Amino acid sequence: MWCLESRDEVVPQVGASIAMLPSGMRLLDQLGIVDQVREGAVMHENDTIWTGGNGSEKGKKAVPARMMRAPLGGDIEYDALGGKGMEHGEKEVVVRCENGEVYHGDVLLGADGTHTFVRTEMRKLIEKKDPKLLDKDKKSLQPCRLDKKYTAPDIPRFEQADADAQATEHVDFVVRGTDGKVTLSDLWKRKKVGGLQCMDGGHHEHWTFGRIACFGDFVHKVTANALVELFDGQKSSSESQNGNAKHQNGSTKQKLSAKARAEFKAVEEALQGYHDGCKDRIKEAVKGAKAFTRIETFATFFNEMFVKYIGPAMGDLLMDIFSVGMVSGPKFDFLPTPKKSLGCFKGGVVANGLLSALLRTVFTGREALVTFMMPFLAAFTPSMAGLGGSGLAFKNHGEGVLDDYAPQRMQALSFLTDYFAFNAIWVIESCRRGNIWTLARIPVVFLLAAQLYGIGVVAPIYFFLHYVQIPSTKFHAADNRHVPIHLVKAILPTLLLGYVATTIVMYYPTSSISTLQAWNHIWQPFPINIAILHGILSSLPDTRREDRKHNVKGDLVWLRLIYFTTAFASSAMWIYTLLASPTPLFQIFFSRMLNRETTFKKLEEGMRMFLKYDELFCFTSGVIWVLLCFSDLKREGRLTAGWRKVVAIFTGMTLGLGPGAGLVIIWWWRDEILTRPGMEE
Repeated sequence: MWCLESRDEVVPQVGASIAMLPSGMRLLDQLGIVDQVREGAVMHENDTIWTGGNGSEKGKKAVPARMMRAPLGGDIEYDALGGKGMEHGEKEVVVRCENGEVYHGDVLLGADGTHTFVRTEMRKLIEKKDPKLLDKDKKSLQPCRLDKKYTAPDIPRFEQADADAQATEHVDFVVRGTDGKVTLSDLWKRKKVGGLQCMDGGHHEHWTFGRIACFGDFVHKVTANALVELFDGQKSSSESQNGNAKHQNGSTKQKLSAKARAEFKAVEEALQGYHDGCKDRIKEAVKGAKAFTRIETFATFFNEMFVKYIGPAMGDLLMDIFSVGMVSGPKFDFLPTPKKSLGCFKGGVVANGLLSALLRTVFTGREALVTFMMPFLAAFTPSMAGLGGSGLAFKNHGEGVLDDYAPQRMQALSFLTDYFAFNAIWVIESCRRGNIWTLARIPVVFLLAAQLYGIGVVAPIYFFLHYVQIPSTKFHAADNRHVPIHLVKAILPTLLLGYVATTIVMYYPTSSISTLQAWNHIWQPFPINIAILHGILSSLPDTRREDRKHNVKGDLVWLRLIYFTTAFASSAMWIYTLLASPTPLFQIFFSRMLNRETTFKKLEEGMRMFLKYDELFCFTSGVIWVLLCFSDLKREGRLTAGWRKVVAIFTGMTLGLGPGAGLVIIWWWRDEILTRPGMEE
């Protein structure tokens, strides 16, 4: 196996540095060269941590990170490799160099950087087999604005003068940790190599073919500030070595002869295993690096809010995520794992050690209750954790990584906020004097049924019964529309405490998955909690007899407060979903709904579609119910506005402020009409 490097030096000095993270140090320890690395590396003198900076994170890293200049790291690794080439018989890969030398081998590893000879030749072979395989690699774009059109090799690059000008602007910048004695100017004067680095990032879809494989900058490149490039370069290198070792040792672990010929199929399978083994991890690294860069630069309003308010409140979560990445990092399978790298993980923490915590098995200690609640808990876990979201693998969520902008999570948050409006309307109708002796008086029954069978099933039944049992003619007497003040005063506090509070903590972005599941366990019986809270909070003096005669409109101020609050919450969540979601709203709420051939291989996929249908049936039946109620008002002459106006207002509110806000505002309008005797003005 030959490792091809196109330049004169293995690792030329270009001003770059390498951050050897704990997982990388473990690889070097396996190779027996970690002590050499320590001799030429610089240890961090101190770390700045915003919150919880008590050194607790130190126990999670068996081998501390080291910083070194790039050539030193490469030279050590290169010099430590014993044989620099092997010949394996007649079926081989041949490389002819510019100096006339010819190299023969079973495997060619391209390590010659971004502008690579190996990549060019490999792509020629791929195109001969199937040109479509390279479509994604060829069509990837990085948009930027320049003064005119440029083509290679004349594409503008940063020059040394640009770096000097940038440094001149910040000559008085004080280097932290030097007591104000060292400035950027002092460092710049003593530099050996310095320049400006483009914050580019991306990855290729194909980097192996036949007996050829690439790794390093050709495979992926991330923004330099994210400190993950070498981390995943190590992943590439270790995976390729693992695949090669597996090929040499055979599936039966029987050692082949040193002169045995490497079959093409075996080599191809080994290199494909290397490709598949690190593809997903590289994609996540590039994606995370891009997000990290945008957070650092306050690229969006939400990035700024994260840095100022969310990040400092996350405690150990970020360090836990980092530690999980280190623990599950690459290692050489054919070499023993150094005991030192396992020192801080003797307690049983392994790469996927938290996966079993995804669905908690114990909440109350009562097996029957836990068994009953488990399906409901499992149904909400995908949306709480953002499973099936922006390309994150399922295993990552078992490790505590939440995807706040996953389509299913965004849809669930919007739906549950709109559900707040439904609850408000149903509770108000249960308290209205004219609705006595109707099923609308017991919303707890419908809400509990909705928890068991889905609001999309129960809401149409409720709206049908409400329309049949409570015609608008009931409200010709003004006191029938009246909601007793002692009851209406308690509705908003009841909903805020019994529903909104538990919903917020159930989806709080900085909580661990197990904590979110615990809150979901508390949230599930919210209909009962609302009934109990409303009974307690409404224990005020009952003035309904006096209000019916002298203060029949006294409830309006409280009703308006409820309608405004619920409409504001629903519209705010709708607008947030519109602005923050990485995917279009149509995809969040309606994608794949009309495809009868859709199959679901994972729980999160099925639950996402269930919530879409649940919301669709719920709001469709709500729209029909409202329009029927307005039709009755129109027929009685209490509504003079035309249907175009009614439909336009309803549609505009629904599209602009969301379905929950649209429904509660139109129902608010109906309540205002009912307060006026005779014709609407």
